[in-house]
Amino acid sequence: MSTDFTWLIGGPQGSGVESGANIFSKVCAQMGYQVFGKREFYSNIKGEHSYFTVRISDQNIHSNVNDVNLMVSFDAETIFRHFDEISSDGGIIYDSELEKTDTDRVRTLDGPFKERLHKLLESKNKPFTIAGVLEVAEEKGVKLYPVSFKSLLENLSEEVVYKEMINTDLSTREQTPSLLVPTPVPRRFVTQKTLQNPTLTFGPGS
Repeated sequence: MSTDFTWLIGGPQGSGVESGANIFSKVCAQMGYQVFGKREFYSNIKGEHSYFTVRISDQNIHSNVNDVNLMVSFDAETIFRHFDEISSDGGIIYDSELEKTDTDRVRTLDGPFKERLHKLLESKNKPFTIAGVLEVAEEKGVKLYPVSFKSLLENLSEEVVYKEMINTDLSTREQTPSLLVPTPVPRRFVTQKTLQNPTLTFGPGS
């Protein structure tokens, strides 16, 4: 069975959209897949909407496709702008705290786009909110994966420490000899005192 999968990540410019897409693309390429990426962004440094579409396949590919299999959204605007691009057997990963956000709260949505979106939602008797567009997607067969980003970040901050590791990538090692790698631990750190020096041990300290 052949693989042909398209992944879209979107959010405000400067929020890590490009970094996330590059990491995903690099991993897929290292697994042997063909990769084709398309980045769209506004000509500003930070804040405006940007998104990155990555298509992977086990066959040679030379372009992107319109249907998206999985979308990861960092903000409400990404959902409003791209929910209708998700294929009927696809999925949307989104911040569950955005569901009550309405179109008027997203100031970067232009007038013509909002007018078209409102007409679509009105025709389906849906509210002008994230919950409304997600209902439309779900009725098409799209699977929804709500995640509390706030809770996730809080848990990660409590359960992860950053250890210095040698950079094994020869192409970047000269400029960046070491990296900070997130490492899960039962608790952030423990201290241990001896007669000579106190020591700081990450993890359980065993």
